[in-house]
Amino acid sequence: MTRSSSDAWRRRCSSWPRTWPPLASAHLVTTGLGPLYDGISHFFLTLDDVLPVLALALLGGLNGAAGGRRVLFSLPCAWLAGGLAGYWAGGPDPTWPVAALSAIVLGVLVAADRGLPLPLLTGLAILLGLLHGWMNGTGIATANRGALALIGMAPSAFVAVALVAGGVVALRAPWMRVAARVAGSWIAAVGLLLLGWFLRACGLLDGRAVTVARVAGIALVSLGVACRPGPPRVGMPTSASMAKSGTLES
Repeated sequence: MTRSSSDAWRRRCSSWPRTWPPLASAHLVTTGLGPLYDGISHFFLTLDDVLPVLALALLGGLNGAAGGRRVLFSLPCAWLAGGLAGYWAGGPDPTWPVAALSAIVLGVLVAADRGLPLPLLTGLAILLGLLHGWMNGTGIATANRGALALIGMAPSAFVAVALVAGGVVALRAPWMRVAARVAGSWIAAVGLLLLGWFLRACGLLDGRAVTVARVAGIALVSLGVACRPGPPRVGMPTSASMAKSGTLES
């Protein structure tokens, strides 16, 4: 590589952060019903927020009732704390693809269906809540909106985790757990697609590369990872134990 080409590459790398597009999560949904309902509708209508939360709720449910409870209480509290910190700090809207990376990482963990230690699961929930809460808080502060919207977002995350994680914990048949893993794999595939769109908007990928990333994400993650059931969790009944106790018909 010549000196001129090296200098050109260095200038291009330094200009990439200025071309990064703003995140969609920074723009609060307006319902006309007040900031509280704006926060509730923003959470459920914004893919950047609801997609990683669904993946984390699936992950907590697959790790049993204890894992679901850890996610249920730690995520909303961290979301509210991060949101208030971002609102008071203000500053420009973050431009890193946090939502896409969160969906990819959590979706792959759901698809793999390997038991996580409870402290690690709690740490993931706190980290996700702090990051997304911070993004929401800075977005609300930039738009000069009331902080009451954060009070609507945190309980919305609580409700979403309670419904999804509670439903996954109640699953007993192996094929139902496989269905939950397939849902996680599709969340990872959507996150990969969002990351491809982000990199394309930055000028790092072209349309053909985004298409290849989408096909690879759907094929490899969905078919290669989530096609076989994972090991049973400690304390969770299996089909054999339920049949032995007379719960299932022979």
